Amino acid sequence: MRIKAFTFLVKEHLESYQLENTEVVVDGQNIYYKLYEKSGIPFVLGSESDKFANYVREYFRLLKKANLKCHFIVKAGHDSKKYLDVHFKLGNRLHGKEFVLGENYDNAIIQPCLAKDIYLQVLEEMGFDYIISHGTDVIKECFELAQRLSCPVISFNIQYCFSSVPYVPLKQGTVLEFEQSNHITCGIFKRQNFLQHYRISKEKMILFILLTDSHVLKEDYFLQFFKACKIPYSHIKRYKGLLMWLSRRSEEEALQEVFKYISESDKQTFLDNKNELEIKFLKCVHEESVTSLYFTNRNSLKIDIQDPHWFEKGIALKYIAIPYVNLYFWGIIVASRLVEDYDQENSILFSKDIIKYAYDLLKNFNDKNINIKYREINDSEEISVIQTQSVRKPDYAARKCVFENGWENIDSRGLFEHFFLETYGSFNFAALESAPADVRLLLITLVYFKRNKEDDMSCEIYSIILSYVLLGVVAEKVNHDLSDSSDSIDIVSRPLLDSTTQKDLVTTQDCIAAKRILKEYCTISDDELLDIFNRTKVHPLFQFEWCLLQINNLNKLCGSPYTSTVYSKTYNATFVYKILCKIKGENAIQTITDLLNPAPSVLAFTSGIIEMYEKLLYEY
Repeated sequence: MRIKAFTFLVKEHLESYQLENTEVVVDGQNIYYKLYEKSGIPFVLGSESDKFANYVREYFRLLKKANLKCHFIVKAGHDSKKYLDVHFKLGNRLHGKEFVLGENYDNAIIQPCLAKDIYLQVLEEMGFDYIISHGTDVIKECFELAQRLSCPVISFNIQYCFSSVPYVPLKQGTVLEFEQSNHITCGIFKRQNFLQHYRISKEKMILFILLTDSHVLKEDYFLQFFKACKIPYSHIKRYKGLLMWLSRRSEEEALQEVFKYISESDKQTFLDNKNELEIKFLKCVHEESVTSLYFTNRNSLKIDIQDPHWFEKGIALKYIAIPYVNLYFWGIIVASRLVEDYDQENSILFSKDIIKYAYDLLKNFNDKNINIKYREINDSEEISVIQTQSVRKPDYAARKCVFENGWENIDSRGLFEHFFLETYGSFNFAALESAPADVRLLLITLVYFKRNKEDDMSCEIYSIILSYVLLGVVAEKVNHDLSDSSDSIDIVSRPLLDSTTQKDLVTTQDCIAAKRILKEYCTISDDELLDIFNRTKVHPLFQFEWCLLQINNLNKLCGSPYTSTVYSKTYNATFVYKILCKIKGENAIQTITDLLNPAPSVLAFTSGIIEMYEKLLYEY
């Protein structure tokens, strides 16, 4: 839905409201997209995971302080081919292939591949409950849940104005404000009051949408209609004039008049949209969806023996990652649109064998191909078969799928380890036990990354490990704000220590020193980015990011035998790229040693993780 400048009219009809100690439904999908856009965090080099996580934490801090019980709903894929196609048509129009550094794209961004998972991880960290929904319409699910719970919806999306639930908009000055009395002061929109003000029915409000939404018919389509009815064409005056016009006519009279200005070929489109809007906004829903059950009766989502709804329940219970929804229903993954080297193979295809194994597990090794969907810069789309081989099916018996009985004790089957053992013949998983739990999946990913690259990737891998040390150890022991320069400590050469993989041996004093040494690599100016950016150099880093995401997705699908990677404590793309630029072409280990020498315990831990990586790489 796109009704240009309608938010200004909404603002005129907001009522003062206080949120505290209550339930709210949060359109987590809509807010996610808006948050990265609003954050202003760079995206060209990839995911600045820690900075985005901090931004999300700060944004939702008020909801925690007001003691709100928030129910977040986030979109997965599409179980409807129609909505799948619409999704690709309405996707982010900015494409990495055509992106030019220094050009103005009106704040348009390209979502980094880890961004959505970072957002979800912060929700979990803050104690917010959320569900991944694969329904066709998250907006409808949000207001249906709000109806059941008799509570407001919070979102940036104006569509909630047309539903029967109270709506707290996050736009045009209506941002939440925290008061000293521990409640949030905000504006709330109530459809019934709006309808009473303009003396129209909710059925006529559907006509209002049809005549103003440029996603139904193009924006100027009804220009002659507005002129004939003497309705002003400037947006706010037009909306008020149209509402007054509708108030003086019955629905049937209004339709007859409107049809005079619609061609026969467009009339069916108009009526189809009218029917969809009436179902969405006017019909009462009595049957409970998976989403409503998740928040109101979660025990009912327990997966039974050979449960026909294992997949839907698995999504809701967070065993099945978001990309697996379109993979399961349509055999499709979406090509990377990052600012990478498009003369090389698309970066997501580096992980194609991992994705194919996940698909085979979900589909019980049905021998079908998976496909990749590209969107070209001219908005045309292309689907191509991904050429990859399946690994041998693990030893299990199932009628439909290995997960048909649920995920209880599924990790004991060794499905995750099976992929690597089949791919490489052996893998020293036992060695991982001496590494911190939060770095084990990163190490597995780095080994997979190196074994599948022909070129020397040592500098890339050392840069990534150093990013983990900075975010997962240094920032944790000092504070999360790596740009803070208030800490003062002498940066002087110190004796080296033996390498270690024990975080407890890293001292706070050394972390303060390391923070001061490394913080210059955490930010980048536009001029510096123009000077050092190279698509060929950044391409393998994007391959790694996709690989890290896919290995974490597979781990979750296989029952989480390993602790999930916390991306905000692992990967800052700007830091990784700038460190890579510093050590590439040099003696990388010596350069890192010289850099971290004033923080010997940090250096010892970094060396220990590098040695662990090399042990896994070579001893198998």
